[in-house]
Amino acid sequence: LYLVKPESHLLDTSAAIATSIAMIVATWVIYHLLCRWLADDRHLTAIGVVLIVAGSAGVCALYTGRGAFLQMGAMLGTTMVANVFFVIMRAQREILSAIARGEDPDPRWSARAQRRSLHNNYLTLPVLVCMLSPHYPLLYGSRHSWGVLAALMLAAALARHAVNRYQAGASPWPATSGCVVVIAAIFAAITPSARAEATAATGLAEVRAVVDQRCLPCHASAPTYPGMPSPAAGVALDSNDDVIRWAPRIWDRVAVSRTMPLNNVTQMTDAERALIGRWFESGTPTY
Repeated sequence: LYLVKPESHLLDTSAAIATSIAMIVATWVIYHLLCRWLADDRHLTAIGVVLIVAGSAGVCALYTGRGAFLQMGAMLGTTMVANVFFVIMRAQREILSAIARGEDPDPRWSARAQRRSLHNNYLTLPVLVCMLSPHYPLLYGSRHSWGVLAALMLAAALARHAVNRYQAGASPWPATSGCVVVIAAIFAAITPSARAEATAATGLAEVRAVVDQRCLPCHASAPTYPGMPSPAAGVALDSNDDVIRWAPRIWDRVAVSRTMPLNNVTQMTDAERALIGRWFESGTPTY
């Protein structure tokens, strides 16, 4: 439900999970080999940017927007953990062992650990952005979600670079300016377009009919959707009071970001989304 696109003809649940795990492992292996083969960080960075953009396009093509953002976060986050476990901690052990034997430590271990630590430093904010993305459906619900994902990671890396330069006593403003420009571009891309004024009023009864058919399977006190033991996200829409209480969230997820119903499993139509949009945008939803 969270990972597989409903229209996907490539992946069923098992294949989606297997592909996800395979990509997490492959990300570390490819990155680790590139680090060993490429001594110049500029070349490594250039190839890394290309791979991240390609990876963003790939995961967004395979999975739902929500699943794709989390998948990218898992791929990069696992790489960070592997850096610590396989390289940084090993380097520390090798250096301490050499000192214990009364020998000079091999400087290559220190260089490797420092390089991977620097990479982890720059990956921290991109991973954090990916892992927090489920709270912001406008991001992963965009038609161009792969571009939004790649741009978000670029903005996060620029923000990290600005902090690093500031802490080193250098000017952070070039990186900060770049970060602001990228974020502004993302906002421009995901901001919903203006809607035409409603030509007819929409009442709660019409909205209630849509909610009962399209939302209640997951958002009832006793959901009927298979495998859903309780109301999704704690949102129950059994009564009219419930619908009015959650009206801003319904409008945001249904009419603006269009990320609900999740994967559109209940096949809500564009006309029904527009109806809910008119109802909310016409004023404070009431009876």
